[in-house]
Amino acid sequence: MAIVINGSGTVTGLAVGGLPDATVDAGTVAADVATQSELDTVSTVASAAVPKAGGTLTGNLTVGTTSVADPILLIQSSGSGDPQLNLSSAAANRSGKIRFLDNGSAVGGFINYLHNGDKMEFGSGSSTTVGFRVADGYSNAAQGLTFGSDTAAANKLDDYEEGTFTMAVQDWSDATFSIASVTAAKYTKVGNAVTIWFRGSLVSSTSNPSEGDIKFTGWPFSTAGGVQIYVDFIAANLGTNQTNMRLSFYGSGAYLYCLNSSGNLTSMSASLPGTTEFGLSFTYMVA
Repeated sequence: MAIVINGSGTVTGLAVGGLPDATVDAGTVAADVATQSELDTVSTVASAAVPKAGGTLTGNLTVGTTSVADPILLIQSSGSGDPQLNLSSAAANRSGKIRFLDNGSAVGGFINYLHNGDKMEFGSGSSTTVGFRVADGYSNAAQGLTFGSDTAAANKLDDYEEGTFTMAVQDWSDATFSIASVTAAKYTKVGNAVTIWFRGSLVSSTSNPSEGDIKFTGWPFSTAGGVQIYVDFIAANLGTNQTNMRLSFYGSGAYLYCLNSSGNLTSMSASLPGTTEFGLSFTYMVA
């Protein structure tokens, strides 16, 4: 194959793969080939935007869009799916770490994933000071939070819940009871401790019913191990025989008693009025 550039500005004698010679205009070829200066400019811009391996990236790196103000690293899905950032190791059973550095080197905060036990650790300050951890991930049903250096399973904070409940009262043979005028019936559960707030009225179908045990039900949780506890019962509209009243909380029910002159708990006396306003606020352990 021979390439000949003649004086008229054309290339002749160009044959490829047995094809016949062709004539190409040299001016057209020259216009389509970047100059060295243009190549240098492209290389400089590319290196400034994303440096080659081992270099240091300066400024902001935006992936996908610049719609978020002052992005440092923005990853945005171009479709309908959720964007995600994956940290992956080529080896199996490895852990992962994210460090937040202060002044380029000092660790100001961190997030650790520990493969052994499927734990996530969060902390601030040095890289070894754990603030709290999410213990036992998806592979273990006993999930929960532990704090600091404590990793004991018995100390996991594994539940937080807020809600309302509907209190009810067990009837007697000669009277029916109901709860009315409820202004508060709430609870908060943290771990195995439940705090109750209640205010309402106990309504009896019969004034001064015969003596018996008044049983309140409808509590959000039963007491731990059937342990019996006593709770102050703050009531209004009661006669002198209904002072020093207590709720004996056992399992899923609570019985109303009062202290007699000897200081012993006795069944409710028979002088309940038709409506008794009362309130409760106490904490107990659950099963």
